[in-house]
Amino acid sequence: MPDPRIEALKERAWREVAAINQALAEGLIDEDEWHEAMAALIKPAHGGDAVTWEASRGLVAEALDGSGTFLDVGCAASGILMESVHRWGAAKGLSIEPYGLDIVPESVRLARLRLPHWAHRIYSGNIRTWRPPGHRFDLALMRPEYAPPGRLVRRLFWLDGG
Repeated sequence: MPDPRIEALKERAWREVAAINQALAEGLIDEDEWHEAMAALIKPAHGGDAVTWEASRGLVAEALDGSGTFLDVGCAASGILMESVHRWGAAKGLSIEPYGLDIVPESVRLARLRLPHWAHRIYSGNIRTWRPPGHRFDLALMRPEYAPPGRLVRRLFWLDGG
C-alpha cells in the first residue's frame, strides 16, 4: 500500500487514481475501462497559470538535445506543451516538430482549434491502442498516470516505430 504522506504530496485525485489502479490489478475492470476512468478524472482537472506551468514543465526543455519530433502523450492542456516545446527548442537553436495524443476528445478539439497549423498532428486516442502516423518520434513525454501501472515502458518502446 502506498505511503499516505508521499501520496499527499502528489497532484490532486491520487486517491481516485489509486482506486482505479487497484480495480485493474484485481481484475474488476479491464484496460479500456481503466482509460475511461482516467479520462473522466483528467477531463475536468486542468488549470493553473503561466508561472506554475513554466515551473512544473520547464524541465522538459532540458531533455531537448537535438532537433526532431516530439510526442506529448496527454496533450489535454489544449496543446500548450506542444507550443512550449517548440518555443523551448527554438530558444536552444533546435527545430522541434511537436505532436499530441490525448484520450479526451474534447481536449483534442480544443487543442486543434488553438493550434490550427498543427491540427493534423493532434490525435485522439488511447495510448494502449493508438498507432503512430507512420514515423517514429525522437522524444516522447508521458506522465505515469496516463498508462496502467506496469504497462508504461513496454508501450513507449513500441512508439519508437518498432
